[in-house]
Amino acid sequence: MKRPHRGMHLLTWLILGPAILAVGIVAWLQRPETPYADIPDIIEADKSSLD
Repeated sequence: MKRPHRGMHLLTWLILGPAILAVGIVAWLQRPETPYADIPDIIEADKSSLD
């Protein structure tokens, strides 16, 4: 019983491995160009008017 079980794991990873890699690459390419840590100028202008 161990051998078919191992074969199933191999088959599963042969299919899921490239699929997970493809999803990861697509997700990486969809990320925004500017990081979220950068504050837009309009927010900086509003913040300075509060002081």
